[in-house]
Formats: sequence, structure tokens, C-alpha cells
Amino acid sequence: MEYADGRPFAWVDDEQTEPDRAYLDAHHRGPALLHHVDPRIGLRDDDFRALADFADDSHDADPRLIDEDGVTAAPPRSWHR
Repeated sequence: MEYADGRPFAWVDDEQTEPDRAYLDAHHRGPALLHHVDPRIGLRDDDFRALADFADDSHDADPRLIDEDGVTAAPPRSWHR
């Protein structure tokens, strides 16, 4: 996160916990995405779409988060999908 230095940061992992989100919120001042990937199948098209959407949204003045139910809401400092 130090390297990102406030720029958009995507964390793709198969194990993410609340302490990870708390650490990200405490140490990164820019937009961030915590994206879970199923370790049994790896990255799939949906994962790449989520990353592309985050990249597109991170350039907006008012980024948005669309949850699994299709509900749009203002994101917390770190997004989690």
C-alpha cells in the first residue's frame, strides 16, 4: 500500500479478513478494492469485470459500489467484493 501512495489500489486474494480491511482503511487514503477470488477456480471473467469496474469508478469524482444484489451505494474507504 505504501507504493500505491493514495492512488487506487486493488487487493485480490483468496483470504481476506476484517483486520485486513481495517489495516487498509488505516494505511491507505485513496480508493481501494478488496476482491475475493475462489482459490479452487482462480480468476474468472466476473473477477476481471469487477477489477475493470473498480478502475473505471476510481477515476470518477463520486465512485459507486454495486453489491451482489445490484444495489448502488456510496462505498466505504475500502470496497469489498
